[in-house]
Formats: sequence, C-alpha cells, structure tokens
Amino acid sequence: AEGLQAIEWFKQKEFLKIAEYCCFDVKITKLVHEYGSACKQVFYNNKFGTKMSVEVDW
Repeated sequence: AEGLQAIEWFKQKEFLKIAEYCCFDVKITKLVHEYGSACKQVFYNNKFGTKMSVEVDW
C-alpha cells in the first residue's frame, strides 16, 4: 500500500488497516535508521531501478 491509501481506509472506517500500515512504516524507518547508523550508508533504487547508496551521518 501507499500512504495515500490511508485516506480511503479512513473514509471506509478501516482503522485497523491504517494502524497496521503505520506500524509497518515505523518498523521499516527504524531498520533503515539502525542500518545507516551502523554502516554510515543506506541503499535505495533510483527511478531506473539501479541500486544506489548515500552516505549518512546519524
């Protein structure tokens, strides 16, 4: 799901789906932060699907 899907879930009173999505989002953010803190870089795929890295100082 994408973040904008939460608007539809809210309109449909699908609050559990919103909560699950938010919990998953927080978990992923935590894992990315922990990895960046330990390795001083994170990876992402650019719009062409190429794996890229960026240095971080967290």
